[in-house]
Amino acid sequence: METSDLTLSHYPSPERKDSNMDGYGGVIVYIKDSFTYKRRLVLEVLDVECIWIELTLPKNKIILVGL
Repeated sequence: METSDLTLSHYPSPERKDSNMDGYGGVIVYIKDSFTYKRRLVLEVLDVECIWIELTLPKNKIILVGL
């Protein structure tokens, strides 16, 4: 499925990681456009359905979120 088919209003394009096994599964995360974030690819393990996001909150507080 194309990422453009998965968009929601008030959200930028989602971050996704598709399953490499059989074409089914995977994970996707939507982050509201009012948040600043970056994806932490270096933390993601090959063949594991996971996404790591570093969120910057008000007052420059940073949290790491794993899905």
